[in-house]
Amino acid sequence: MLHKINILSRLVLLLSINILALTFDNVKNLIILTVISFLIWLSTKPNIDRIKFTALIVVPTMWSFVLMQGLFYSAEPKTVILVIVPPNFPIIGQLTGGLYLIYQGLIYGLVQSLRMVSVLLVGLAVAWSSTETEVFQVLRHYLKSRKLTVAVGIAVRFLDEFQENLKLVRLNMRLMSETKNIFRKFINIVVPLTAYIIRKTYTITLALVYRGFTLTRQEAGERPKLSMIDKILIISCLSVALAFAVMKILTLLFLYGILYIPQLSYLYTWVVYHV
Repeated sequence: MLHKINILSRLVLLLSINILALTFDNVKNLIILTVISFLIWLSTKPNIDRIKFTALIVVPTMWSFVLMQGLFYSAEPKTVILVIVPPNFPIIGQLTGGLYLIYQGLIYGLVQSLRMVSVLLVGLAVAWSSTETEVFQVLRHYLKSRKLTVAVGIAVRFLDEFQENLKLVRLNMRLMSETKNIFRKFINIVVPLTAYIIRKTYTITLALVYRGFTLTRQEAGERPKLSMIDKILIISCLSVALAFAVMKILTLLFLYGILYIPQLSYLYTWVVYHV
């Protein structure tokens, strides 16, 4: 379904999800946003490799954020739901004052992880349903910048290579029957792989400059052709996202004592408890 709408509509949809993910603090809203993002991701009809790739990113992200915040949450109040290490436990308990699983920390970790996952799912969906040419045309037309066009082109090209290398790493681990500390080993491989991609990007940039490539000339790409559905989708997504963002900003200005508008007192209350 996602590939049937214009590339500009897809990018606006991704931008709107980003805005809403940053705006929402309510767990119910973030769960709804994540479900919507999952349905968008599902509309691309991902194959088994893409499902595994997504799970490999989403599951550790949620698990690590929720668990770490649940264990090391420092704000008040705190509601202990499980004592992992009592404070009178030899050495560890005496040094740390005890290790507890905190309810408020789990909720905070869930909020942060849902924000990341919702954006990640839509980002993958947009990337898998779009071609480089489509992205270039939109960027050249609306931003009229060759700099950004080249930067996105290199990033997209190396994202594909990055995914292929990750598949090879996973296959190698499976063939070697690596089961102990597999997540830590995987991370230890991803970090140098990312550094390799960055160095390769730098090398290509130097090659372009050496061959006389210039980034000063401006271009206007072909204007995207928007159908009525695309226009409705763009207007509705941006309107909803920007409306919530403006309400959140006004409420934060009130809470920090910067700006208070008496006529918006009911709005402030609604945003605090429902957004």
